[in-house]
Parts: sequence; structure tokens; C-alpha cells
Amino acid sequence: MTDTPTFTIEEEKTGIKGRYIARAAGKSEAYLSFSRPNWRITTLDSFTMPEEWAGFSVGRALVAKAVEDARASGGRILPRFDFAKTQFELHPEWQDVLGGQAKHDDDDEDWDED
Repeated sequence: MTDTPTFTIEEEKTGIKGRYIARAAGKSEAYLSFSRPNWRITTLDSFTMPEEWAGFSVGRALVAKAVEDARASGGRILPRFDFAKTQFELHPEWQDVLGGQAKHDDDDEDWDED
């Protein structure tokens, strides 16, 4: 059995596009691409994982990082591809950041500043 690699996750942004990148010694990068058209919404656009990462739950960890960041900023996540959608189905505890509008701290209802 292969040992689980220790990996780090970093965020890289250019304009409204970005990636969460998983890195581990001796491995190619795995990454989750996203778009952030405003502070409230992050769309998860695609996931690239080299075969050497298979079985190490790096994909789940990358989506979890996006969830953590959305919670910290009060934002919401729109998963745009099957893997990310499935992760949200498997993790009901992430439902608080799923959807198209940010939640106001003082209100349980969705809101929009428009």
C-alpha cells in the first residue's frame, strides 16, 4: 500500500479566475479551477488531477478549501461540473454555502445588493 502524500493547498488568482492547487513533493500539481466574478460568488469550473493522485482524496480536499474560503468571506459556491456537484451531495454540511446568492449575517434569507 502506498503512503498518503502530505500535500498543501494554495490559492492562485489572476483577475476573476483562479485555482486551488494541491502540491506534494515528487508529484504533479492537482488543481480546482474557479471563477469569482464578485466577492459573493465562486463558481467551481473544473478539476485536474493527475493519475498519481488517485485514491488520496485530494479532490475532496480542494473542494473543502473552496467551502472554507466561502464561509470565511460570507460567499456562495456554484459547482459547475459533476465531481464538485457530487462532493456537495456527499457533504450535506457544506449546503450552507451552496447556491447563487450570498447570505447576510443578520438574515436567514438569501439577499442580493442589486
